[in-house]
Amino acid sequence: PTLVGISARVASAGRFASAIISCSGHLYTFGGNNGLMLGVGDSTHRVTPTLVRHALSSASRPVVAVAVGDVHVAAITKFIDDNTAILYTWGDGSYGALGQGDATSRNTPTMVALPHSPTAIAVGSYKTLAVDCNGRLHSWGL
Repeated sequence: PTLVGISARVASAGRFASAIISCSGHLYTFGGNNGLMLGVGDSTHRVTPTLVRHALSSASRPVVAVAVGDVHVAAITKFIDDNTAILYTWGDGSYGALGQGDATSRNTPTMVALPHSPTAIAVGSYKTLAVDCNGRLHSWGL
């Protein structure tokens, strides 16, 4: 499928915003920027997909998973050369939803420290879940 010239591999939609992972592994977001959840460094709502340029834009580290919640987003990038993965979150940090040990909102992707590479993610209103490569579930937020 193609949306505004982007060939999509994965899509996720939340209450206010949506995200697309392109076939080349880039992440695009659009919709309401409630809680700064588009991850593009500002609070402007966007009607067309916008590239998330911050920590996620690397050819050697494509985005492989994304989950969009009501007011925050989580994404996994994977290193091509050694297959390790990193989890990033951004948006409304209320109740510790971003996994940063605080309630601060962030308008760009911020790495979440996990003991092992994440393989799957899910987000809710103010909750994030991550499964690591050892099958352990990590959970934070409300």
